[in-house]
Formats: sequence, structure tokens, C-alpha cells
Amino acid sequence: KTSLQQLRGINYKHEIDLGETSPGKTLYILSHNKAPALLIELGYITDQNDLHYVLNAHNQREIAEKIIDAVAAYGNVN
Repeated sequence: KTSLQQLRGINYKHEIDLGETSPGKTLYILSHNKAPALLIELGYITDQNDLHYVLNAHNQREIAEKIIDAVAAYGNVN
């Protein structure tokens, strides 16, 4: 599992598709950006469980730490 997949409470009902932005499936917003970019979907604000999770200060810190871990891991691989 990646760092972001280890988070508990975000979009737990849906499978995370990490291949969505693989070659040939690049998102417009990322492929047309002039600078390096990262797009992270952390759930749905219309889902009360997701909304409650991301509004919690402890969870926000955990999310931020996992994002940093994922970026660092990506930098170490590439």
C-alpha cells in the first residue's frame, strides 16, 4: 500500500484507482500544467463520513504527513 492508501476514514467505501493517471489516461489539469503538479482526491464533501474525517485537525495532520511521505517516496524512486 502507498502512504495515502494507509489513511483510514477517507473514502473507505471506494477502491482507490492509482492507474487513473497512468500513461494514456492523463488528467487534463495535470497534462496541461506548466509546472510539476500533484492532484489528490481525499474523498467527497457530499459524503458525511469523508467530510467529518477531513475536518478533524488530527486527521488533517495525518493526511499532510502521508502526502509528504508519498512525495518523498516518489522522489526517491525517480
